[in-house]
Amino acid sequence: GADGLPGTFIGGVLSFDGHALAALFTDGASHLVTYHNLVEQTTDVVPFAYAPDTPITIWFDADASHIWFEVLPENPEDPQYIVQLPVDDLNTNTPQRFFNVPGNDVDAFARIGRVLPPFAITATESGLVKRWNLEQDAVTATVELGDIPVFGRINPQGSHLAWRDPFSQFLHLLAFETGEDQVIAPLHGDIVPFVLLGQDVDVIFGINVNLESNVLMWEVATGVRHHIGEFRQCGREQPDMVRLSRDGSTLVIGCQTGLEIWRVTNR
Repeated sequence: GADGLPGTFIGGVLSFDGHALAALFTDGASHLVTYHNLVEQTTDVVPFAYAPDTPITIWFDADASHIWFEVLPENPEDPQYIVQLPVDDLNTNTPQRFFNVPGNDVDAFARIGRVLPPFAITATESGLVKRWNLEQDAVTATVELGDIPVFGRINPQGSHLAWRDPFSQFLHLLAFETGEDQVIAPLHGDIVPFVLLGQDVDVIFGINVNLESNVLMWEVATGVRHHIGEFRQCGREQPDMVRLSRDGSTLVIGCQTGLEIWRVTNR
């Protein structure tokens, strides 16, 4: 692109304190990692150290001292792994590698997409749900649901999972610490591609329900559904990206027509 980086953007992440931005780019043959210090207004660009393997996710740890990646090996028979890249030594040729347990869990029937690191959620075919911490490479909670939460989103603290079943019969809220699974509202078959849960666990957002350009919200306490509004047409059935800020105050919907930013307030 015009900035000298490969044209394909894979993903980016803002540090918890908002002081740094990291991103992944590729030209199809190689991958570059960019680190932007937004306070000092500096940018570093380094090649991904374990090429030709492919980094598929990127995130900061809590104090933004490391950039983390989940990685798919070029050889599909090799196990997936995790890389920890220190911010103060971006040019190291040997960042630490860890075995990616959820990525290689032979018991997992499904892994919920769109769950932001460091968390990961997997489920067995019988409905045993596991919450993982990718940085610890460990299971931090298990709950026997008896169903597979194929679509959902965890809150920033990782304490709750908002999810729907494969047939979109009900919208649920799972509390990992107690194991309680609460049915919030019937869905009557409505497809909810994007489920979002704020840190206060008081509302659940549904975006693009039934592939329409809508923003819906359910009250956790009552199950009442509200139609919040319509987002800008994307020119395709689904947006490319839907994110809720960690504090639950900002909803971002992005697609080829640009970014749309919604402010979320209690009224």
